Amino acid sequence: MADADDVGRPDERDDGGNGDQDDVHQNRRRRARQGYAEGIPLDNLLRLLAGNRVIIERREAASNNEELVAHLKRSGMLTSDSVMRAMLTVPRGAFVPEDYRGEAWVDSPIRVEEEDFNISAPHMHAQLLESLDISPGDRVLDVGCGCGYIAACAAVLAGKTGQVVGVDTKAACVKLSNDNVSHLRQNSSEFSLTAATMTYFKHNIFIPSTKLKGQFNKVCVGGTCPEERLHLLLPLLEPGGGKLLAPVDNDLRLYTKGPDGKVKQRLVSSVRFSDLEVPSDASIALAVLDQEQAAQLTVDVSPSTLAQDLPQAVDKGCAGGFMHMWSSCLRSLSESLSSPGASTELLLPAAPDTPVITNRKQVLAEAPLGEADATVDTGNRRTVSQSDSSTEDSGSDDVNMQESSQGRRQQAFWRKQQQQQAPTGLGEADCELLGPGWKLRAHKQVLKGRAAHFRARLSSGMRDAHDCQHKVPEGFSQSCMEGLLHYLYHDELPPGLEPPGVVEILHAAAYYGTPRLIELCECRLVSELLALSPASAAAEAPHLLNLADELGLVQLRRAAVAFIAQHYQEVQASESWQGLDRSQVEAVASQLSSQVTRLRSLLKELEPPTGAAALPKRRGWW
Repeated sequence: MADADDVGRPDERDDGGNGDQDDVHQNRRRRARQGYAEGIPLDNLLRLLAGNRVIIERREAASNNEELVAHLKRSGMLTSDSVMRAMLTVPRGAFVPEDYRGEAWVDSPIRVEEEDFNISAPHMHAQLLESLDISPGDRVLDVGCGCGYIAACAAVLAGKTGQVVGVDTKAACVKLSNDNVSHLRQNSSEFSLTAATMTYFKHNIFIPSTKLKGQFNKVCVGGTCPEERLHLLLPLLEPGGGKLLAPVDNDLRLYTKGPDGKVKQRLVSSVRFSDLEVPSDASIALAVLDQEQAAQLTVDVSPSTLAQDLPQAVDKGCAGGFMHMWSSCLRSLSESLSSPGASTELLLPAAPDTPVITNRKQVLAEAPLGEADATVDTGNRRTVSQSDSSTEDSGSDDVNMQESSQGRRQQAFWRKQQQQQAPTGLGEADCELLGPGWKLRAHKQVLKGRAAHFRARLSSGMRDAHDCQHKVPEGFSQSCMEGLLHYLYHDELPPGLEPPGVVEILHAAAYYGTPRLIELCECRLVSELLALSPASAAAEAPHLLNLADELGLVQLRRAAVAFIAQHYQEVQASESWQGLDRSQVEAVASQLSSQVTRLRSLLKELEPPTGAAALPKRRGWW
């Protein structure tokens, strides 16, 4: 919280008779004169004048948290039993920085100079929590979380079924709040067992966020908000309504939003808080545009379907075991078989830490993302075309016999690994994928369960549904099909894969019908694009757009168009821009036009509402 001090005032009342009001005023004046004669401190005198709950005792330090809470209870500043239990569960001293622990049990604000924020007085904490009336299951947002105390108390009040989020513009405050709560969970079983889930993160609340908008039914604002900016905070409340407590000017106001969207306000007290950090209209609008553009560059990847695709293997615990078997088998083969002879029976993959392309930027510059580089291969993989020159040139019978023996050794090793690590479930490989001069072994159950192409083929009832050999289209290389199989068994892209390899696998994923693999490839390509230098990225973005249109990839197309629009001048100056057709250029132009329209709309939204939509005005105290 960020208040410097507070001066209590009464709840707003709608008294109809002037006689009652005169009696109230006379009583206040009489109590004020009595207090002045007895030497009551100025802060309590002002509370007397305001007619609020009064602390008659001077603010002396309590010896512990229990005494502090009891003091608040005796003085009338704390009336709610649930709030009292929350404040007992969350000791203030656990949230005050170590250098200020001596002030923790005093009913006064604490100024933390090093981090430039204030910790509210305990009686103000009580008033904020009581005014919000937090109940079990509530979703609470603490704006300007400071040390995290209010959010922690709210977590106790909201209970295990609730949720609490704290935000602050200062990274140091976010860290302090996280550290304090973590320490309390470790040292207080009561807090750990009763408190709601809590999240703290750095954010300026005036910048709209989809993570926060309409997510809460209770919002506590810990800094003074200008009245003309208050309408930007109300959208934090969920559509069904809720309460927002915020200092506005010198008033602590409670805004209640009903299910019909109408907002009512009540004046709680007079306070003096530090000001919230309010960005300019231009800063807010640009931040929103940046968020929306970042969302356009994000590829959503569907959840894994491995358990649904291979239910029998998963039920028997074989899916994970076979993934381990698959990788360890190939890794062992790669390490143990050092003969230079090439194998046409089984693929030997590269080690995970061996990159396919050692210089990504160079390859991207030389080979567009839409083209597969036939010269690129993994370090340890050997194919017929990559056999050692000595083997290719010899042509001896000894070498041919060696290769034949090598193949038999590999097959025997494969069967041994299956028997040892997967005695049930998937069993031995029962089919092969055939390419020009190579073949890869697999399981029909995996192919059928994980790829639409094989599912249709193996379930067709036709004669070829029982074939154990499946020919691979000539356009797909051995490394490409290895990547496809890696996904089918591991549910991920192969490690060390570079952009040209991702593009090749993307084509295979589209052909064989693996939607999640397509999304993984799209996500990787967009990530690689954003990691490039501006000049290289500008040259590659049009290639991504062409690839997206070639395969009908909606997410990749959206990301490519958004990137080109954001870097229009650089992309237009590149040679690859000339490869776009008219419809693609029009899509970029439409994107640029929509950004201008959106900017105007945002600036309009930042203006305070008028007429019937305007928030209720402040009403006088007296």
